[in-house]
Amino acid sequence: MIRNHEMPPNWKKIKAFFKLHYGVVFAYFPDIYNPDGVPVTQPLEAHENVHLRQQEAFGVEKWWDMYCLNPDFRLSQEVLAHQEQFREAKRFIKDRNKLFRYLDGMARELSSELYGNIITPSEAMRAIESETPIEFDLHKK
Repeated sequence: MIRNHEMPPNWKKIKAFFKLHYGVVFAYFPDIYNPDGVPVTQPLEAHENVHLRQQEAFGVEKWWDMYCLNPDFRLSQEVLAHQEQFREAKRFIKDRNKLFRYLDGMARELSSELYGNIITPSEAMRAIESETPIEFDLHKK
């Protein structure tokens, strides 16, 4: 369920770890939180649903702890969600130039301060476009 204009239960923790901007939505199992009430597109909802499944499997509090504290874990989770978002976007965006701009925007966001600058834009673009899961060292300190 999408909860418009509501903050996720762990809002204070999220704000302590991340530099947020207008329009960011959050998965906190079992809901998607949309504090700014922005339109949630099908591709974005697909992205957040990946996080909901990850949290259900991992345990929501444990997932968020790892997400905040471990950049490699965060990257592994975000790449999978961004890949799903891009697959979903390809169903709607048929113009290849528009699709490239969408991918470029996703790669810039994934490589941004929002996620802790954990990947370069070109690496992010390659990872999002990839049809196979990307391996990350989740035990690296």
